[in-house]
Order: sequence, then C-alpha cells, then structure tokens
Amino acid sequence: MYSFMGGGLFCAIVGNILLVVSTATDYWMQYRLSGNYAHQGLWRYCVSNKCYMQTDSIAYWNATRAFMILSGMSCFAGIIAGIMSFAHFSSFERFNRSFAAGVMFFVSTFFVLLGMAIYTGVTINFLGRRFGDWRFSWSYILGWVAMLMTFFAGNALEKHVKYIVGKDVIWEIFFTAENNTSKSIRKLPLRPDLSNLSDDLAKCHILEHQQDDL
Repeated sequence: MYSFMGGGLFCAIVGNILLVVSTATDYWMQYRLSGNYAHQGLWRYCVSNKCYMQTDSIAYWNATRAFMILSGMSCFAGIIAGIMSFAHFSSFERFNRSFAAGVMFFVSTFFVLLGMAIYTGVTINFLGRRFGDWRFSWSYILGWVAMLMTFFAGNALEKHVKYIVGKDVIWEIFFTAENNTSKSIRKLPLRPDLSNLSDDLAKCHILEHQQDDL
C-alpha cells in the first residue's frame, strides 16, 4: 500500500531540491557579451567571473521568480502532508492527508510550468535576438526536471489515494459493522430465562443473518 506513497514522496523530495537549486543558481542562460563569457539566473548575472545582482524590475523575471518560489512552497507542504499520512491515523484521515499531498504536488507542477514557460518564451523572443551566441544552461534544465518529478509525485499520490478508497476505507467500514454486531451479541444474556428462551433464540437467529449479510 505504501509503495506509491514512498515513491511519490521520494520524487517530491528530489523535485523540491531541484526547485531550490534551479531557482537559486545563476546558470539559466549562457551567452557572450562583448566577446566575454557571461551567464545569468533569476537573481544575478555574471560576466568574466564577476557576478552582479539583477537590479532591474522586469515583469517576466519577477513572474518567474514568484512561480518558482510558490512551486517550491507547494511541494514542501505536500511533502509534510505526505509524511503525516504515514502516522497511525484512521483510513479516513490517511485519505485526507494523502489527497492533500497529491493536490499540492500537482499545484507545484502547475506553478513551475508557468514559470518555465514564461522564461522560455521571453528568452527566445527577446534575449535570443539580443545575444547572437547563447543557450539555455543547467539551472534551466533542472527546472524542467523538477517539474517532471513533482508531476510523478502527484501521480503516485493519486494512485495511493485510489488504493485507500478502494480497499482501506471499505475494510474499515466492514470491521466497524462487524464490531458493532459482536457487541450486540455480547449483550445477550448468557443464561437466558427458560420462559424467554424463544425470544432469545429469535434474536440470535436475526444476528446470525446480519453477520452472513456482512
């Protein structure tokens, strides 16, 4: 039962690490500026091994930063919810936590997809024309890999939730009904009065039918 959950959490943890590394590093794009090698990220640009902060407030940079940060936060929240679902809660509580984790992983996938799409579109249509010799670099690639990992995590959690709904919840309902029936049987007098013997036998007969129906 926990194979999907464990695999999903592993993908989510790897994806979250990649999101942090991708967002924080300065190798989203490499190019040549006045004959010098340069590279830039979401926060800094570096020329000739000297790095400078991106001081310009450009909409596409701000949007990409925001979506990458939101993606990392959503993924981290999903990891916490997924870990909590391993605790010994009832099947309904495990369902709630697993479902919440899966939703957060898909939300994380959506945010990183938006951020990567915005950066890709602007870079190709604007920066690519500005710099003749340029290419995307490894920080950018890690962003796409992180998106795939969060998607795989959400998909694994979805399968885990379906397993819980299809098996654990049904078994809990079954055992709850069985325990209630057993309690009703224990309430019958152990030594019934002979005058009420027919009534006691009728009760036992009804309860036996209830157990057979379950």
